[in-house]
Amino acid sequence: MSSARAAGTDERLLLFEIGSALFALPIHGVLEVADLPGRACIPSVPPQVAQVVNFRGDALPLVPGERLLPLERGAQPGGAGVLVLSDRAAPVPRLGLCVDRVLGLVEGAGGKSAGGDPVAERRPWQGRLMHVVDPARLVARAQEIIQDSLGASG
Repeated sequence: MSSARAAGTDERLLLFEIGSALFALPIHGVLEVADLPGRACIPSVPPQVAQVVNFRGDALPLVPGERLLPLERGAQPGGAGVLVLSDRAAPVPRLGLCVDRVLGLVEGAGGKSAGGDPVAERRPWQGRLMHVVDPARLVARAQEIIQDSLGASG
């Protein structure tokens, strides 16, 4: 048994698609897969940059996947569902990520990204390229995008 499993760490990844791109997040960074209607604008932030939704009484920022993750040119993300993400071990919702399809869970550990890229690594999966995303870096990148937009409007 690996030390991560012995410590109780879940080494599974949640697979999802945005457009035709395949991504995976460590399951410990995903609090919920939700349908969150009723998006609202953030004052001084264009809706194509970020919006918010009501998640159990709190404002949850939504940043489009195409602003955060590498998508193929011409991809038309639809945003059928929302992954509610946390950037730490505590179950604190930090970001909503619109996804087109959740494919399920696969065995495997996440990774830590280097630099500003939220993609920690790329792995083959059933003949496709899977982008393994670092949840902490993804949340930090979303916060940077929102702050940059607020700074540009001010």
